[in-house]
Amino acid sequence: MPSAVIVFPRRARLAFNAAAPAIAVMAANALAMLVGWGANLPTFNGVAFAPPAWLIGVAWLGVFGSLGVGRWEACGARDHLRDRSRWVTGLLVWSVAYVFVAGAFGPVWSMVHSVSLFALGAIALARVAPVSGRAGAWVAAPLVWIGYSVILSVFALNGQ
Repeated sequence: MPSAVIVFPRRARLAFNAAAPAIAVMAANALAMLVGWGANLPTFNGVAFAPPAWLIGVAWLGVFGSLGVGRWEACGARDHLRDRSRWVTGLLVWSVAYVFVAGAFGPVWSMVHSVSLFALGAIALARVAPVSGRAGAWVAAPLVWIGYSVILSVFALNGQ
């Protein structure tokens, strides 16, 4: 007897891939706050060009949504190149890890994490852009914010 396979429409799959990373990071942040690591997260209060905290949260939700769509676009590439989407998945996972690394180890590790996140983002972009220009664009956009967060981290660390 054949098994029933549910196939969701393309837009539903796209929406899930955009929303799932943002939901995952909210859950990870909630977990970090529950165990007390959120109290140790570095702040950018001393940095003159730092945006308000609410905007940082909104920007990161946009980053996760964009990376989710980029991963989805990369997964739609030719079969033998589809595995390159794993780089974007790794970038998503390492992004979620920020709250645990920075919260547990402090501002120096926050900066180290931000720099390594930017480097991993550049590698992910280099891996997926040749496969899918659209995936590359969705991965490149968050790199602007990640680069800005590296600069904020450096200035915040120097101000302490």
